[in-house]
Amino acid sequence: MPTLLPILSSFAGSGSSLLEVPGVARSARRSSQNLTDRPRASRSIARSAAAGSWNQELYQRLRLSLGLGLRRQVFLVVCDDLPLRDRLAGRLAQELPAPQLTTLRLEPHQPTLAGAIESLSETTVQLLGVEQLTRQAARLQRQFLAELEALASNWAHGNLSLLLWVPRPWLYTIRESAPQFWACCTGTFEFEGQPAVLLNPLSGADRAASWVGRDRGRPTLTVLPRPNEGAKPIVPPCPPAPTIWERWVMEATAARAKAAAKGVAAEVARASLETAAQCYQRAIDWVKTHGEPAALRSLYYDLGGVYGDWVRWGDPAWAWERAVLAYRAAIGDGSGGDRAWRVAARNNLGTALWSWARYGDSVARLQGAIDSYRAALADYAEQPGAEPAAGRSHPGDERLPPDLLYGTVQANLGTAYLNLAQVDVQEQWLLLAASAFEAALPYRSPADRPSAYAATQNNLGTTYWQLGRQLQPLDPQRRRDCWQRAAQAYAQALTIDPTIPVGFDRAAAASQLAWIYLQLGIDSYLPLTVSDRAVQLNRALATYVQILTVHGDQPPLRDRALSGAIATIRAIYQHLGLEGQSRALSSIPGQWLPAVIDRLTH
Repeated sequence: MPTLLPILSSFAGSGSSLLEVPGVARSARRSSQNLTDRPRASRSIARSAAAGSWNQELYQRLRLSLGLGLRRQVFLVVCDDLPLRDRLAGRLAQELPAPQLTTLRLEPHQPTLAGAIESLSETTVQLLGVEQLTRQAARLQRQFLAELEALASNWAHGNLSLLLWVPRPWLYTIRESAPQFWACCTGTFEFEGQPAVLLNPLSGADRAASWVGRDRGRPTLTVLPRPNEGAKPIVPPCPPAPTIWERWVMEATAARAKAAAKGVAAEVARASLETAAQCYQRAIDWVKTHGEPAALRSLYYDLGGVYGDWVRWGDPAWAWERAVLAYRAAIGDGSGGDRAWRVAARNNLGTALWSWARYGDSVARLQGAIDSYRAALADYAEQPGAEPAAGRSHPGDERLPPDLLYGTVQANLGTAYLNLAQVDVQEQWLLLAASAFEAALPYRSPADRPSAYAATQNNLGTTYWQLGRQLQPLDPQRRRDCWQRAAQAYAQALTIDPTIPVGFDRAAAASQLAWIYLQLGIDSYLPLTVSDRAVQLNRALATYVQILTVHGDQPPLRDRALSGAIATIRAIYQHLGLEGQSRALSSIPGQWLPAVIDRLTH
């Protein structure tokens, strides 16, 4: 299934945002005050030792607090030195092995916490990346603060703990603008180091620049003082009161978080999403009359996300149609926003169209999805072997280097082509699907993204299998090549650890792989050596035996695997003789051998 853009992703060290590390601590209740400082902005701690000594002592206190394994703790950790922060966060991840600590990095364009944190249970979540919000629009900053408040309202009912890394200006902003979350804080830890150059969060200059564009206004920069230089921290001004439309956005964000809560009742979710949609629409109507195009794009984008959530609770055809309209309005003529934003919006429009195609007008909607995915790829630099992207816009602008999202869009494009080939049977769609899946694979490795890698290999196998079926017996050599590539892809998909969830039926993929091996072994259209046939038939039988071993307690899977194994043994007898059949029977597990022999003799 095509993928909507992720909001939060796992963290694997500095500079990486989509890889998962083993990680972190079980949730905690309030630790004692002799281990942590209460969140009082006026409290100061005498620091007579050097910064390094202070940091080491503070780290040990933080490490000890997390190691207690208490529930429902909230720690605010202040560090203006980003390399130091990444070292400390990485050290925590190493010293508190899974499942104690889970590290997440906030995506700056989509600061949504509920979905990512809700999927975790009884752990401590270490959240990085808040400093990136400083250079984002005021609307996104307020959305993040609203998320913190929504998180605090349900904090007493969960089992999580939260370790939030922030630069110093954000400490003051959270205190002033998220009082409910601030009240949940167990303590603060303030590390010293070389500060980075940061924008004041929610300052008036930043808010103006966020909407008018970087070419028309430049945010004021504030350099935080170095430690032990006698300078007092610069406290940013209290954020300005939200405008009318920003208040609607905050209400919409809270309603959407309520709909995403674990165990929410269907009627509550529907009512919450209806409220969110109405609030976004009111904000859109207001912004339209006040000429803020950047805000309007973001509001339509978020509205599309609301209708995507609605699919679970209401009429999916109606919800996907509304999502398509919202994403199209967000994109407009395609000239707004930066390249990364355009890729995200076009990817989500393509996925909404792909999903909507299941409810009618399939060919036109799948073609629309393909056009949208190809337009998203137009903002990336051309890659060798990839399909030329549609409509290279902004030729004077530097294109994005391929990244993990590039792989996601390519995989989504392949899925759309593969679905189109089911309703408009043409070889070209399958060839384009295979090309897209192969272009996606370098960006989803089995080590770093095993689920995505397996799903893409499975789809690639299905594509080549269908292509081979269309070709038989018109071009036997090309058909054989397609089936060999299908077998390679299915085999790779099945190498992923069985305990890792994947988006396809492993047993079905294994059955398909065994069937392909069998067809390659009995191929009568090409002259094959006895050795070639033996290799393929033995692979087929081994795969059927593996299915019996794993799924023998499930009658439908067991019966299909037994039938396949018997067909393979008969083919072995036909092509390899009695000796080959004897070797084949010796590989059948004892509990299945009587059934196999009985069916072979009847």
